[in-house]
Amino acid sequence: MGDAGIYYIRVRGLLAAGDIEPFSPPGLHIAPLGEEGSLLSVCTDQAGVIGLIRSLHGMGIILQALERQEFESRETE
Repeated sequence: MGDAGIYYIRVRGLLAAGDIEPFSPPGLHIAPLGEEGSLLSVCTDQAGVIGLIRSLHGMGIILQALERQEFESRETE
């Protein structure tokens, strides 16, 4: 997973896992942010997050923020 990272996507509206699981990368987590938003987090590569964003856009979901955190490998040298 050379360009993998942990992506956090904040969206407007409450989402349920069943709403987006069919087209999301494995390991997607969804947490509510109050009554008006949801936070999605997933460890994937850039292609995976772009596919997820396209699917959310196709559903009419409004994206509010996207953040990427470096993936820390547990490999030892």
